[in-house]
Amino acid sequence: MKHGATLSAICALTMLATSSQAQAQSAETFYKTQTLKLIVGTTPSATYDSYGRILARHMPKYMTGALQVIVQNMVGAGGLVPTNWLYNVAPKDGTTFGTFARGFPIQPLLDSKGIQYDSLKFNWIGSTASEVSLVWTWHDTPFKTFEDTMAREMIVPATGPGADSIIFPYAMNAILGTKFKVVPGYAGGPELMLSVERGETQGIASTSYSNFTGTHHLWWEQNKVRFLAQLAMKKHPALQNVPMALDYAKNEADRQVLSLLFSRNLLAFPFAAPPGVPADRVAYLRTAFRQTTQDPAYLADLKQARLESDPTFGEEMTKLIADLFASAPDVIEKARQSVAGAQN
Repeated sequence: MKHGATLSAICALTMLATSSQAQAQSAETFYKTQTLKLIVGTTPSATYDSYGRILARHMPKYMTGALQVIVQNMVGAGGLVPTNWLYNVAPKDGTTFGTFARGFPIQPLLDSKGIQYDSLKFNWIGSTASEVSLVWTWHDTPFKTFEDTMAREMIVPATGPGADSIIFPYAMNAILGTKFKVVPGYAGGPELMLSVERGETQGIASTSYSNFTGTHHLWWEQNKVRFLAQLAMKKHPALQNVPMALDYAKNEADRQVLSLLFSRNLLAFPFAAPPGVPADRVAYLRTAFRQTTQDPAYLADLKQARLESDPTFGEEMTKLIADLFASAPDVIEKARQSVAGAQN
């Protein structure tokens, strides 16, 4: 018995020492022997997927051993499933990070249903671009201006709770008096676009501008779509003739609520690691991300894919999200009420 107890104690000490050594490894040493996994919380061929795969292609150049970055798509509940998975299930050793719908960093402010994460505890790595979202319609529908969406019902598709495709139309209905009829349940961005092309729906109340410079540029170039409004904090330089939804706010209080909701476009394509990752590995991932976004080959691939580059880095993201959570309680409450129907 004494010999067995001694052997068990030695094994326990050995395991503890091994674990301590692993934790004591420098980030550079740790990543020499690792494979990095990038979880993309959308279907393949979505804009998030394009940004993720281009980042994964070039980021290894800025990590020791030029480790491989494997991309894995994970969908569910409009992106809530992969966001919860990244926070709760993903390894917390720095070998897994992910990107998901831009609305999820502030979704806990709007509704806690289904939320199993704390946005302030994610380790934010960076965002590859800011974005302007668009309200748009197919060319043969009766909707020619944004005012038309206030005069008659417009059928728009959506994914699930927390996604722009459902949050934005509900908010505009409540605050601006639009008449969007939201049809939820679509798997992702490509399926939303296809529903309009097929005539199942009449347009979308929140599509990233990059979709019309990237995968669906021919729709724009061939005048198959009409842009009715921009959902952002400022106009895109290429869309000066498209009005801002913010300009339709009836008062400053409404404008503040819409600004809170549209602020998600400042962090349009967020990348994060789970909570609990050692600080030096978070810093290492952030540095590799920053260097990748300045790499000429990476930028060339974005250009070829017709995607823009306007990165925000991890430290800035962390502060911006903290500032949003510190918004005035009355603004948060009005924002929550405006999208209440979108959470069901």
